[in-house]
Amino acid sequence: MIILGFSTGGVKSNVSPLMAEQYTRTKPIVKEVRGEKKIIDPKITVQSMFNWFYWAINLGALSSVITTNIEKYHSFWLAYLIPMVVFTGSIAVLLVGRHRYTRKAPSGSLIIRVFHVTIRAIQMRWGLGKQNSCQHFLDYAKDNLSPIVNDDNQPVMESNNNQFIEDLKQALSACRVFAFYPFYWICYNQLVNNLISQAAQMNVGPLPNDVLQNIDPIVLLIFIPVFDILIYPALRRYIEERFSALDRACRVLLGTYETSIGICS
Repeated sequence: MIILGFSTGGVKSNVSPLMAEQYTRTKPIVKEVRGEKKIIDPKITVQSMFNWFYWAINLGALSSVITTNIEKYHSFWLAYLIPMVVFTGSIAVLLVGRHRYTRKAPSGSLIIRVFHVTIRAIQMRWGLGKQNSCQHFLDYAKDNLSPIVNDDNQPVMESNNNQFIEDLKQALSACRVFAFYPFYWICYNQLVNNLISQAAQMNVGPLPNDVLQNIDPIVLLIFIPVFDILIYPALRRYIEERFSALDRACRVLLGTYETSIGICS
């Protein structure tokens, strides 16, 4: 389990950033598609990339249909061997194509930088007292970040300190939604566990009861293209024209309601 934990952490923390780095366009462009001029927005393109990335993940999740049947009718070692072979093939693809990927050099740990900003804000708040110009606690650290060291071991001051602090404030504000995630995952995991337990008491024929948990990826494989190609573009046009500030909030809210309905039903 320790090895699986390290492996999962290494894969999940690097695959998504690697994919995002492959798209290098930063500004919208106008492109003619089928005789019609359309705006290609990098943010929407990256969003679509991750939708299809999630689609591919759920396609791979269907492998449990094979492994559960092998575990039931053959052995556990063969059920574990199949994922190992697949991951070995993935590693080979990464090694062969490593020179084709867009790779950005590491720029340091954001966690350490956030820690420095927070410490500096505490020091300035303690030393200066309450300032009317500082609406947020982190505003006390603006233009007062500690120097960092470059490759030549010379201290330099970054020019985007204030922008980093503004981004950090937005990130902290957005992270408030994660306070409800433990409750969400408790309910969601109970949904999957209860489904498997109920299937164990049912007549499912030659299929193992674990196969029923694949209903989730099957539904996602169907609806991700529907949402990405039809529903999201329609909602985007409607929301941007009338409620542009509620774009992402509406998606989170609608997704939460749909999940709640699914759990309750």
